[in-house]
Amino acid sequence: MILADHEFIGKAWLQFLFQQKGWDFVIRIRCNSWVSLDDGQLRYLATVTRHWKRATTRSFFNMRLYGFLHLKLVVHRPKKGDPLCW
Repeated sequence: MILADHEFIGKAWLQFLFQQKGWDFVIRIRCNSWVSLDDGQLRYLATVTRHWKRATTRSFFNMRLYGFLHLKLVVHRPKKGDPLCW
């Protein structure tokens, strides 16, 4: 299992991780990332979480990052501070 903070995110790095068979990883992404959710529309992740109640966690199972990397995304909006996105 690889755990990494958002400094380790990038298109090339994620492509490499996806090519490694049997590797599990959790990487925090910046909430200023552009993602495609279930409806296929490109969205700024911060706008998706803007109206959520504080202390809310949601999961997305069909999300795309960089337009082609299919990921599971968990977003937590804490009681204080910016949302956390994994």
